[in-house]
Amino acid sequence: MLSEGRLGPPPSITSVSLRVGILSASAPPWNRGPTTVEVTVIEGPRSEPDRYTLRITSRCASEDLNLPVEDRQKPPEEIGHEVVRKFVAMRSQEPIGFEKIQPLTTLSDVYSLHAGRWRGATWHDRTHGVVWLVGARLHRSGDSDDAYPTFKALDAANELGPTEEDYRSLFDSRAETFVDEVMRVVPPLLGAARQQSPREVSASVGGIAIAVATESHDGIELRKLSIAMNSWGDGQTEPPKNWTEILWAAVFPWVADWESELSLEDDIGGRAARDSELIYSAMREES
Repeated sequence: MLSEGRLGPPPSITSVSLRVGILSASAPPWNRGPTTVEVTVIEGPRSEPDRYTLRITSRCASEDLNLPVEDRQKPPEEIGHEVVRKFVAMRSQEPIGFEKIQPLTTLSDVYSLHAGRWRGATWHDRTHGVVWLVGARLHRSGDSDDAYPTFKALDAANELGPTEEDYRSLFDSRAETFVDEVMRVVPPLLGAARQQSPREVSASVGGIAIAVATESHDGIELRKLSIAMNSWGDGQTEPPKNWTEILWAAVFPWVADWESELSLEDDIGGRAARDSELIYSAMREES
């Protein structure tokens, strides 16, 4: 039974329907053909470098860029507009710029982006690991519709930054991407764990360091999943909502009731649990 671990109560449990939804895709992820994923026997939890997402606010996409409705939810990398191409080229390398747009009243640390006569306004939300293109206008120095006075007017009206709907769209997109990556990485990771049993093997999924280990005795398999809960931090992309359940569903597909069938462990692969690490386990009869 799931019990409180060293870090306090385990992540909240939602509905088993999430597991069913993941495993009932049109083609089972583990039957989509051979997949090669590099795995290593771990010496310690690893995390990826700072990760962040590039997004365009819905207001900027519709009012400033006049994008067709069908293009407004596309990733910036798929948008051909001049200022968006510059946004992708520059902010994918560095989340902030050199020229701040000042003074502003509701957003801080908004940076200017130059693309020909276009000027963009970008804001790095470190809390959620995303850089937003919040504005894009032509630069007409001295005109009332010049980019910079327009950005400042939008900010004063509290209309420059991303909305609740912008964040809902961001989180939905991340959840879909995370599920795809989990289903690509976990099956071959489990295969490697069986070959190297009882040693653990590790991988990174969506920036989260995980490890799995398996042991078999008398027809019973004990499977363990380690999650480094400190894999992400300030400025990094946060995991999507229900990310623990997504990982559980991939590693323990036979489990029907998380609370009664998953246990918290103190070791994996012959070593003790580390700080900021949760280790889950479940048993099943081998087929």
